[in-house]
Amino acid sequence: FRSITLKELSDGSIIIAGTLINGLNEEGFVAKVDQDGYLDESFATDGIYTTGGILNTSIHFANVAVDSSGYIVAVGSSTNALSVTRSFAMMLKNDGKLENSFDTSGYYYGNINAYFETLYIDENKDIYIAGKQVSGSDSQLIMLKIDDDANEIFTYTDSRSSANISNRAAKILVDSAANLYLVANEGATPNQVVIIKLQPDGSEDTSFATSGVGQYQ
Repeated sequence: FRSITLKELSDGSIIIAGTLINGLNEEGFVAKVDQDGYLDESFATDGIYTTGGILNTSIHFANVAVDSSGYIVAVGSSTNALSVTRSFAMMLKNDGKLENSFDTSGYYYGNINAYFETLYIDENKDIYIAGKQVSGSDSQLIMLKIDDDANEIFTYTDSRSSANISNRAAKILVDSAANLYLVANEGATPNQVVIIKLQPDGSEDTSFATSGVGQYQ
């Protein structure tokens, strides 16, 4: 196992997501653990869902969230047998079965050379996902908003590219006016935090810090 992330549910049970090393492939997994620390065997198959059914594709999960209906969204990246990597998201129903209305039978494939790293789900079940788009040795922060069927509402790409592919989107915060704050770490300057403020429609709020972007170290 690697890259474990978790989310506590209102009943005290825990959703765990991450990556399972299986031979040469990596499988994304989502597990449900009850309040007593045991796998909930009513969830998926004996308490664990894995992406092993996606043949010849390695899946890496970076983060997980749960919506107001108990549906689970895990995000990360997928790499196929031709070594093509895309951003990736998956939705499970609260019983651990795929939600087939979510894009293609429960799986959403994003852009080539993009990586999803964190997400936030609002009370309307709209999903905000952030990560990075890599091009050679450069990368740009990205965010998209989709509904619970994976229909795109907006996409955002930070126009300021950075000569470092280790940049990481760490968290999405939302204020009372539905403005969005993308919190990230710059890989070239590990002690520097970047915050990008977006308006509810996904456009930069240029009144925030310097043209919508704050840099702090």
